[in-house]
Amino acid sequence: MKLRSYLRSALVLVAMALPVSVYGAGESGSGQTLVLVHGAHLTGDSWSEVVKALRASGHEVVAVNLPGRGSSTGFDEVTLGSSARSLCTVAARHGPKLSFVAHSQGGAVVNHLLGLCPEIIVEKIIYLAAVAPLHGEKPFDMLSKADEENYYRGVVYDEASGLMKIQDAEGFLASFAPQSHSEHSVLGKVILEAAVDEPAVIAEGVVSLDAVRFREIEKYYIYTRGDQIVSLASQQRIASKFKLVDSRTMDSGHLPMFTQPAVLSKTILGFLSQ
Repeated sequence: MKLRSYLRSALVLVAMALPVSVYGAGESGSGQTLVLVHGAHLTGDSWSEVVKALRASGHEVVAVNLPGRGSSTGFDEVTLGSSARSLCTVAARHGPKLSFVAHSQGGAVVNHLLGLCPEIIVEKIIYLAAVAPLHGEKPFDMLSKADEENYYRGVVYDEASGLMKIQDAEGFLASFAPQSHSEHSVLGKVILEAAVDEPAVIAEGVVSLDAVRFREIEKYYIYTRGDQIVSLASQQRIASKFKLVDSRTMDSGHLPMFTQPAVLSKTILGFLSQ
């Protein structure tokens, strides 16, 4: 028992050392509390337009910055586990009852949270072009070879820093947001200014998930038809492993929060009203 208590305390200290910062937190009425969790190569700022729309509809909205974004040190400590524990800390401040919107890799962080933070009452999870690994799985186990090849069109692994670095701006945009056309377009510039390098070790984490708890949560999925990072076929394969309350398909690439924020916000609000 003493060893278990010591380990639990150590994990709390790690989470405190890797805090999650918050973008766009605020209460705007008596609606639901919603935590927006970004995917790889993004920060909480990526949700800015969506935050405005959701808050205007009366919901309390918290868009987090997971650890390692915008920092220059400690990338080897930014694991799936530390990210989920840090998210637990933010969720506890705004809970105990809330819902999540999880984009891309954020789905793995949210699912891992379910195995680490039983005190957080999760009403709904809305997956957006997201991975959703179950117990014992890694974040990207169900992606295709084509998904991986598309990802590496603009990104390379830098062993010295432990980062997945955006090396080719045109290649990055072509895979993540085909609608942006090029790095010289207005939308392309917005996306590239918001994009960040990604701690690579997160991808090696293994999800710990309470299957009973997961089964009781209402789950929704927003598919992105033109996605080249988590292809539509991969999304459908991922979502087929658990029961959905509802789903919608957007004619979008991987980053609809930039390319179609109004449609995305409307879709999320529709799920929240169910």
